[in-house]
Amino acid sequence: MHHHIDGGLIFDEVKQRRLLPSDGVFMCVTGDSTQKVVTHLIEQEPDDYLVKPFSAAVFINRIEMVLTWKSALYPLLLAVDNKDYQTATDLCKRYRADHPLYIGYIDRINGDCLLRSERHLEAKIFYENACKHTDHLWPNTRSSH
Repeated sequence: MHHHIDGGLIFDEVKQRRLLPSDGVFMCVTGDSTQKVVTHLIEQEPDDYLVKPFSAAVFINRIEMVLTWKSALYPLLLAVDNKDYQTATDLCKRYRADHPLYIGYIDRINGDCLLRSERHLEAKIFYENACKHTDHLWPNTRSSH
């Protein structure tokens, strides 16, 4: 993009101004698949990201996949958007059992909500357990900073 404005800056602005509703989708698309760029994308927490080149079928499939989990977790996403972190953490517990396919995402939300509600000891214990018992990337990505 021109003037040193990239998708990451746009996404950050959209998030800061809360311009994307809970059921909206934000996908990052990049031609750069280096670890630095992919890690940066993961840290920004878009709904998904694609590395070019990709087909229209892959693009449509990924959007449909995101819409499916956003629909399944909508009350949780809405609680986070409304900064109702207690409700969000309660929903995380329930949704872990109801939606095993989304456990990694649910756990990341739970950890974020614990931190945002200043439940630091719980967040630390949760994070340490996640690092021990998961194959998901988010605990390892965050621990490298």
